[in-house]
Amino acid sequence: MNRIGMTTLVALVAGCAMMKAEEKPASNGAAPEASASGLRIAVKPLKGSGIDAAATGTLEGQICTALFNAHADAICPDDLKAIISVKQQQMELGGCDASDADCMQKIAGVANANRVLIGEVGKIDGGGVVITLSMVDTTASRVVGRASERVGSLGDLPAKLPEMVNQLLK
Repeated sequence: MNRIGMTTLVALVAGCAMMKAEEKPASNGAAPEASASGLRIAVKPLKGSGIDAAATGTLEGQICTALFNAHADAICPDDLKAIISVKQQQMELGGCDASDADCMQKIAGVANANRVLIGEVGKIDGGGVVITLSMVDTTASRVVGRASERVGSLGDLPAKLPEMVNQLLK
């Protein structure tokens, strides 16, 4: 599957995960359980404005590392891609394809997320880079946290991410 197709599939799965979050996960162990705090965070791919895809991908990885270091139960875009790839292969072997709604629900169940972290990073007029992250509670359908930072260059962002993640987890 090409990058655009996989990105679309990951976005679709994250969206489906938001809709499915109110449903109880399967008790057969197929879907990962939420953490002891009850939170499972699906991290959607960052939107980039004036920032190349490789840089946004690197920032996604750093956000996921910050979540992990804060002991958050998170499933990140690369994690979803890997899981989806395996699940998609299993479903194709079972005669299921991506155009089948039931198959998409099975893939969405993989995330089992009740929170979704969304974000945007971009260059701004006058110089500098801004990153904005939002935490969405999918069970209440509302934003429960926001964090934003402006830095002089893209290279300055990684140092800001752990503090931003901690703000979102409060």
